[in-house]
Amino acid sequence: MVEKFVEYKRYILDDNEISDGSDKKSSFRSKKSLNSVFVPKYTLSKSNPYSSILKNINFKNLSTFDFSDTKITDKEYFKMVETCSTKNLRFNCISVNDEYGNDVEIAELLKEIPNIENFEYIFKDNESTSKTAQKLVELKKPYSKLCEFSLFNIQEGFNFEIFGEFTEKNVFVFYDLEFCGSSEFFDELKNAEKNLYSKMED
Repeated sequence: MVEKFVEYKRYILDDNEISDGSDKKSSFRSKKSLNSVFVPKYTLSKSNPYSSILKNINFKNLSTFDFSDTKITDKEYFKMVETCSTKNLRFNCISVNDEYGNDVEIAELLKEIPNIENFEYIFKDNESTSKTAQKLVELKKPYSKLCEFSLFNIQEGFNFEIFGEFTEKNVFVFYDLEFCGSSEFFDELKNAEKNLYSKMED
């Protein structure tokens, strides 16, 4: 059986330039994580699920959330961020599910966080990305405080050209994107990259 995902590539979009991630900027991560909560996977069990942990946390002054390899409901998520104090979000292979068990789109995760400064999302293997770019573009207002926006393990179906419209709305942002996929997928990315360069030069 031929392995479907054969290549990785990372794009860094910063100061109206695109690089391949080989410079020092590619390793940049915000370290300013004050008033934060990190709940690693090993603290969870059937008798101690996320919901039992979350109900004991006062989210009022929390600015940073870092979740990894687990599932939470959309109601739990929106409860966490409803105070609008959230500034830093990191999701590592996490599922935020609606009442029907479907994954909530990234745009919905951002929608209620007007003061977001740093956002990082690592897609799960085989997670659908076909609607991601379009949903981000449909967000009405630009994020005036957004400094860094990172997506990793982006798989086939992601529309890089449409994503360019999101970057046009949020110009002063450091973008860090890592793609994985087939040779055909990377041919599509190369064409989209050329178009994005052309727009930047206009």
